[in-house]
This record gives sequence, structure tokens and C-alpha cells, in this order.
Amino acid sequence: MPPKANLKRAAPPELDTTTLRTPALDDEDLRMSYRIARGEQGVLTFEPYISLLLPHWRFRTIPIAQTSSSTLWQVFQHYVKAGDL
Repeated sequence: MPPKANLKRAAPPELDTTTLRTPALDDEDLRMSYRIARGEQGVLTFEPYISLLLPHWRFRTIPIAQTSSSTLWQVFQHYVKAGDL
């Protein structure tokens, strides 16, 4: 049996919030296709946002979780400022 692959994943690339796309603002069909889920957790299952956010959703250790939460908070603030709510 071959050895198990190393499960350690590389950190996601640094995210530049000044260049984030706001696809829901540009496409009304996309914006209207989102259904609010219980607890507002649906954004992590909704493309194109899942592809952007999920690589930064990390919490294996406290330092990784702190970096992750900081990045996700910056993204959230960017979308609020852009009106992509």
C-alpha cells in the first residue's frame, strides 16, 4: 500500500481586497438567484463567492485561524463598502 499523501495544505495566496470582483452587483440574475439560508451560512455554498472565500476559511491552529478571520473580515468590509450585501 502506498504511503499516505502529506495532508498539509499550503497557505492560500495573499488576498488583495482592492481588486476583488463584486459579481452580484454586475449581474442581476446572479444576485436574485441567491436564497437566504438559515443563519446566513449560504454564502459558502454560492458561486462565485465560494471559490474566493473557501481557500481562506482555515482554523487548524490559533495563528492560522487569526489570519483567516482577518482576511475574511477584510473581504466582508470590502463587499459592504461596495454595496454587495
